[in-house]
Amino acid sequence: MAVSQAARRLTAAAILLVAFGLIGLLQPGLSAAEADALWAVQDSQRPPDSLSQFLRQAQSSLTQALSRARESGQSPLYILPLDAWTQLVGVSVFSLRLLSALVALLLLALTKALASRWVGAAGGMIALVLLATSIFFVIFARQANPLLLVMPLLALLLAAGFQRLTRLRWIALLVLVVAQWIAALALLPPTPDWGGMMQTFSRLRQPTEPAVSLVPPREPLHYYLDAAHQGIILDLGWREQTPESLERAVTALEPAPVVWAVLLASESDLLDRLEAAGFTADTRLSEGDVQIYRLTRDEAPR
Repeated sequence: MAVSQAARRLTAAAILLVAFGLIGLLQPGLSAAEADALWAVQDSQRPPDSLSQFLRQAQSSLTQALSRARESGQSPLYILPLDAWTQLVGVSVFSLRLLSALVALLLLALTKALASRWVGAAGGMIALVLLATSIFFVIFARQANPLLLVMPLLALLLAAGFQRLTRLRWIALLVLVVAQWIAALALLPPTPDWGGMMQTFSRLRQPTEPAVSLVPPREPLHYYLDAAHQGIILDLGWREQTPESLERAVTALEPAPVVWAVLLASESDLLDRLEAAGFTADTRLSEGDVQIYRLTRDEAPR
């Protein structure tokens, strides 16, 4: 009875631990995996007027999500349920992270139950502790990251190994937990603050100043750029641009005294063409692999 009560208390404590860790669902920044997921499930369909229209749109959305999942190398077993979820609650960073959070809490209970049946009650508690205290599990649970589904399997395998230890079992477990937290904090790069970058961009830019973007839809910044849309923004990132198409874009922007360019750090062709047309960069914002330039010209083109 005492073991059963202790197991229930530990299960509740682990779930609460992860639940508190999930408070940061609205943390700034968007990971590459989340950007891929948003791109896969996002569509431009209007809200349905009837049940039949909703079903047709849902089928079309699932087909599109499956196609984009194959294109981006994501698992359909993750993208299809995610698309169904966003059909019900809408597409946003919070809705994607909320699904991961709910799945994480469910995985805690399932992992504890499976481990208890496989390696006994003590093994079940070890698997639960391993999963609930894993920084990677908490990070993946706060993001729309399919790697979340792999973590319970690792916890089960480690629990089976720890169960074979007759001495110093809990000390070894504590050392493993502390070591992986130290390694994660040292090795995991910080997520760029895309939202802060776009706030600065919106504050500095006047709505009458045109902007041109070469950021592809699958890049994290694209989501924030679309949400902060104001004034004229020429989006060229939806497909690969040719030298001729870039030249036409620069020609269209030449009459403007001020132009903003949103580029990946590896893309310099557009910036070179704007500078060749008489523009000079006087402001630069940089975050992750994205740079935003403000370019001005002293006098209008003749």
